[in-house]
Amino acid sequence: MNGLERAITPEYRKCGHRISVEPTSPPILRITFDRLPLLTLRESEVFKLVGMGLDNRLIARRLGISERTTRVHLTGIMNKLGLRSRLQVGIVAATAICWCQEPQQGC
Repeated sequence: MNGLERAITPEYRKCGHRISVEPTSPPILRITFDRLPLLTLRESEVFKLVGMGLDNRLIARRLGISERTTRVHLTGIMNKLGLRSRLQVGIVAATAICWCQEPQQGC
């Protein structure tokens, strides 16, 4: 299972859709999605939760880690994916999660 599949599980398995980035997609998404397998399991979990809109405090609580550790994971995610901000991480993660949902769910 690659980083993206881990990041959006169980939604990924539920809908069974493959995430693909169209040639006309912004370059940041094409490059970033290619790098998702580099994420560790914990980074994938943080990635998913950022995409769901949780702040660092809530992510830390949900995963049973400190806020500092959450920030460390976010830094690792940004470095591995070539992103510069938490906002970019959130946009990419939300896009990945949204693309995996059933079409009737509004994405």
